[in-house]
Amino acid sequence: MDISAIIITVIIVAMTVMPIVGLQHINSRKIAKTRERFEKTCSEINIKLDLCDAWDGRIIGIDRKNKVVCMSAVTDSIEPDIIRLADFDSCTCQQKTEHNRLHEVCLHISSKNNRSRDIPFFEFGKQVIVDKEIELARKWQKIISEELKKCV
Repeated sequence: MDISAIIITVIIVAMTVMPIVGLQHINSRKIAKTRERFEKTCSEINIKLDLCDAWDGRIIGIDRKNKVVCMSAVTDSIEPDIIRLADFDSCTCQQKTEHNRLHEVCLHISSKNNRSRDIPFFEFGKQVIVDKEIELARKWQKIISEELKKCV
């Protein structure tokens, strides 16, 4: 192989990889800013988040001291939806399918008096591809279940 072929190959590889790396960098900055805004909004209502995750237009966090889970859709203004864990006693990860296609992944938090809340992680009409939503839902199911055991 001569030097010009090597140079052309390197240029083609760089032109292929650079946009992917650039998009990942932009996305990670966007998620960091979203997390910062969410934590600031929660701190304004005296909720200090110990753990927080963001994915595809949504964000969730937990304040273990106050036994509160906050979640929000990511829009221009983040308004956290607050779930007080003391009001609930169980948490399950549910995957709903229709016609052999995953339609929804959510956490279902319920109490003995039939109160329940769903935290969506994937919705077929709003998202095209399931990326890390299933693993994230299972992670949060474990976190919330552990906190619910402490509330009893």
